[in-house]
Amino acid sequence: KIKTKITYSALKLARNLPKMIDNYKENLAKEIVENAKQRIDNTNYLNAGAKTTLSQRTIDQRDNETLEGKPYGTAKYKETPLKYTGRLYNTMKASSTGINMEKYGWYHNIGKSTDKILRPQREFLDKNLKSKKANKEFNLQLKKNFEK
Repeated sequence: KIKTKITYSALKLARNLPKMIDNYKENLAKEIVENAKQRIDNTNYLNAGAKTTLSQRTIDQRDNETLEGKPYGTAKYKETPLKYTGRLYNTMKASSTGINMEKYGWYHNIGKSTDKILRPQREFLDKNLKSKKANKEFNLQLKKNFEK
């Protein structure tokens, strides 16, 4: 006679798998948003060799604009087109359904021009990001929910 003892619960894992997948997607989206914000902060769009350089028309326009009575024409705002008003940057949020942000952010990422607004491709979303934190968390949940 051979006796076996089951030390795992496939039923428990099956019940918790949808929540685990949602948590994984949300953790991955959080890392993508953090990475995107770092890329926006660290990219100098005034670099003359870059294909994402701001046009002279845009730079001149920003030199003459004001926000709340203060001039926008500073080097900080000239170099950060994706952070110019803060609207795109501050609306980037992660959820279990993906990344939420202003629609025009995606147009910048893929380089789509709309309504006479020219947008060169400024790829700030890293779609090939490998998330060690999200993978580690998923594996921990997998082990926890597979145990009896």
